[in-house]
Amino acid sequence: LHGQSFVSGNISGTWSPSGNPYIVSDNANVPVSQTLTIQPGVVVWIGSGVTIAVNDGASIQAIGTPSQRITFQAPTSSQNWNQIFLPDSYENSSGAASATNRFKYCDFQNATNAIAIPGVGRGNCSEIMNCTFSNCVSAAINGYGYEGSDNLHVVIENCIFSGGSNGCILYSPRVCYALLSGN
Repeated sequence: LHGQSFVSGNISGTWSPSGNPYIVSDNANVPVSQTLTIQPGVVVWIGSGVTIAVNDGASIQAIGTPSQRITFQAPTSSQNWNQIFLPDSYENSSGAASATNRFKYCDFQNATNAIAIPGVGRGNCSEIMNCTFSNCVSAAINGYGYEGSDNLHVVIENCIFSGGSNGCILYSPRVCYALLSGN
């Protein structure tokens, strides 16, 4: 271990491998209009039942590489962390979503719902590519929407789901854009 970084509450900025592991000991959130950038090779330990929430207009940019993946996991395999919650993004002046959450070359292990994507308004863009999901109790990716909303803009490509009850669940009265490819 390089050095342990304990985080909770408001989180943003850049996490680099020199702070590994990042230990999320209590619920955490990315504040409005801020970004949490997670660099290749970062390991994130998320405590039992803990959620990382991304506020409206905020985003997570977790972009690893094939040789330096980003890991989200519980400290021990006998625990499950809750979820990364990506709620509806607010609109910019042109009516488009103002934030896109990106997870590329990430490994998610031992979660209830690794990624929860509720679409309740207009926005919520999420890209999940080249990721693995293992031992997710409820669902690896759980996307849902509500009547009368333009919601669920999601791209899920080249992901692997194993050891869980459900891989990817998308349900909404109106899925505006969903690309599922190579999973």
